[in-house]
Amino acid sequence: MDETGYIIPSKLKSGKYENIIDNLRKTIELLDLKDSSAYCNRGYIYLQMNQYQKALDDYNKAIE
Repeated sequence: MDETGYIIPSKLKSGKYENIIDNLRKTIELLDLKDSSAYCNRGYIYLQMNQYQKALDDYNKAIE
């Protein structure tokens, strides 16, 4: 993931979803993002982890 909250595809292949989630959380908090991309990306990672409610929460936040 880069500093804008976009997931770098090679990071997804590593399967280290917890690290990606943590980086996205920090990105959202530190940058006080109004951009939905970090929430969408984190929602996608939660889907990959079968954490459906968390994914839904992030997708809803992205469309606010």
